[in-house]
Amino acid sequence: MTGSVISAGGASRRQPVLWAVLAVSLALNLALLGFTLLARGATAAGGAAESFDRVAWYSVFLDNKEAFVGHITSLNATTVAMDHLYYLT
Repeated sequence: MTGSVISAGGASRRQPVLWAVLAVSLALNLALLGFTLLARGATAAGGAAESFDRVAWYSVFLDNKEAFVGHITSLNATTVAMDHLYYLT
């Protein structure tokens, strides 16, 4: 009977790399969760962001896949008012 022998050494060398990739992935996901919670807490505590550049161009993406670009003129917790608004297709 003929056959081949597979060394288990290759699998043991890949295991630390997989653990490192898992650790980095977990750290990035926790950082993203922390950033999201902090951003949500800041918005809930102080309303919407109070400072924005009135001459900068901002993009707005809606749930129905529509996108707009324009200058923000006013902003509160529920409404964004924009000027020079352009619809992106």
